[in-house]
Amino acid sequence: MTDENIQLIQELEKRIAYERLVAQISAMAVNLTDISAFQNICMQLIGETTGIDRAYIFKYCYASNTVSNTHEWCAPGIEPQIDSMQKIDQTEIAWWNDSLRKDCIIHFHDIEQIADHKVKTLLRQQNILSILAVPLIIKDELYGFMGFDSCKNHRLWPDEDIDLLKMVSRIISDAIAHFTVKTELIASQQQMLSIFDSITDPVYVADTETYEILFANKHMKQMFQQETVGEKCYKTIQNLDSPCPFCTNRILAERDPEPYRWEFFNQNVGRHYSICDRLIEWPDGRKVRLELTTDITEHKKAEKRQKILLEELAQSRKIESIGRLAGGIAHDFNNMLGVIIGHCELILHKSAADTPLVNHIKEIRKAASKSADLTRQLLAFARKQTIDPKILDINLAVANLLRMLRRLIGEDIDLVWQPGDDIWQIKMDPVQVDQILTNLCLNARDAVTENGRITIETENVKFDETRCSTRNGFLPGNFVMLAVSDNGRGMSPDVIDKIFEPFFTTKELGQGTGLGLATTYGIVKQNNGFINVYSEPGRGTTFKVYLPRQHSKDAVSESPTDVSDEKVTGGTILVVEDEKSLLDLNTVYLESIGYRVLPATSPAEALKIAAANDIDLLLTDVVMPEMNGRVLFEKIAAIKPGVKVLFVSGYTSNVIIHQGILEKDYAYMQKPFSLKALEIRLSEILNR
Repeated sequence: MTDENIQLIQELEKRIAYERLVAQISAMAVNLTDISAFQNICMQLIGETTGIDRAYIFKYCYASNTVSNTHEWCAPGIEPQIDSMQKIDQTEIAWWNDSLRKDCIIHFHDIEQIADHKVKTLLRQQNILSILAVPLIIKDELYGFMGFDSCKNHRLWPDEDIDLLKMVSRIISDAIAHFTVKTELIASQQQMLSIFDSITDPVYVADTETYEILFANKHMKQMFQQETVGEKCYKTIQNLDSPCPFCTNRILAERDPEPYRWEFFNQNVGRHYSICDRLIEWPDGRKVRLELTTDITEHKKAEKRQKILLEELAQSRKIESIGRLAGGIAHDFNNMLGVIIGHCELILHKSAADTPLVNHIKEIRKAASKSADLTRQLLAFARKQTIDPKILDINLAVANLLRMLRRLIGEDIDLVWQPGDDIWQIKMDPVQVDQILTNLCLNARDAVTENGRITIETENVKFDETRCSTRNGFLPGNFVMLAVSDNGRGMSPDVIDKIFEPFFTTKELGQGTGLGLATTYGIVKQNNGFINVYSEPGRGTTFKVYLPRQHSKDAVSESPTDVSDEKVTGGTILVVEDEKSLLDLNTVYLESIGYRVLPATSPAEALKIAAANDIDLLLTDVVMPEMNGRVLFEKIAAIKPGVKVLFVSGYTSNVIIHQGILEKDYAYMQKPFSLKALEIRLSEILNR
């Protein structure tokens, strides 16, 4: 084999070795996990492949204006220089830096050819005879350089060596740049995740394809009391077996990079959240969903409370208006009704049963009584009616009313009574229980068709804050529920919103006043309860009244009954009434049944009469000019100790009533009343 052939074979083997070197370094750069180890291996492979004595990497530090040896490989017998080549002042090697930037390479067969004395001296100290250096450029900036030394003999640097090292320098530069960006991204993400970890609301990251949770902050782990990373988000968060129907992955894909904000009530944990979702890039390059949540449960409760308060304020204003209306008309209107009813009774009392006018008088009395009921309804809605609360067993109260209710609703409607077991007691005026049941049953009767069904139920219920937060108008505590249900035509949501408003009715003209449910609402509120309606068109309606539990054993077992007639004992009654027609009527009637009557049209006149006469009882209106009835009674009682009193009024005044509750030790009658009822009440008081 000729020398020429041997030389060709050697050149071929060298080229193959160089190509293998480039391939090895390129493969390592693709699967890079440790940048420092990568640079060390590269220096070793380059040194062993090219046969140089020393290979190394220097890195610039622009903050300190220095350059340092970071990685070095030395052939056997060559002394390492890495420890002595640290933080070299760049001003000492300015020529070197300028040459790399200008020519992109430095190569000398003999370092003595280098013109710069400082650089030459530095190289002599490392026993370098020949040198080759190529820059490492990252983002168009000089990151550092790779150097290759020959220390045993002088070495020429052929073009293939220079081209090889330039190519390798670019691969290493790209690898360092990619790894730096990746490291910075990971560090940034880790910093971001650490911040999320400090947030006291749930934060998590989930894969948009597999729904796997990739990150969950501490609060989320504590909330679900488990390690959530690696689990399916829909299973952990919503307890579902498949992706949530409201998942935002598709929305985010359409909006990327814009976030998507929404609100959601998580039934799995019973909390309300404001959510911000957005797509972010995970360290491995895939798009994932970042979900930031803010617990707004308390805010929602506050909003709901505010809404309830606003609704109650609006309702209170309506009630106040009705109260003013009722107060304005009740006194005078009831006085007139009292005159009408009283004169009807006098005529009936003195007329034979077969007199042609008797039926007409009865119809007049009936109409006046209905008018009085309308006024009472207005007062009940406005919470102005007089009440006398008692400890009640509501099951007994309902049972005692069933016969009357069956007569009201008719035989063609089935009335079902389903009392609850061990029902708690309530404190309420029994008459108001009757009013509630009557109003609700009549309302149900009008809603059902023939062969309909009305069901009355009772039950003990407890409400906590969490349950009340999701139910409009509900209050926490222990309540007795009284429910009236029907299988009638039901109501639409817009009708339900208005049913408790005064004078609102869906009945035909002349078929209803629109005060039945309004009255029920007023009674329930007056007793610190609340009422809820469940209804759908065509599926019936249920009214549920919740009345506070009363802790007492002294319950009224029966509904109140009328006071029985007592024998009149006679006596002197001072009657004070500023409505003369009513005063004359009462005087005539009381005298006709054996009383001595002293009439007075004003408190001043009454005081003069009382001073000059012995009296057994004061019958006085409450609201009068000059002074009210209570003040009048106190003045008369001061000069006539032991005198008894019966207050009457068409409108309940706070002089007698404190927050709508009758004060003890005072007898009271609401106008209008029948003369017979007045007779019975007077006998009761005088014989007491």
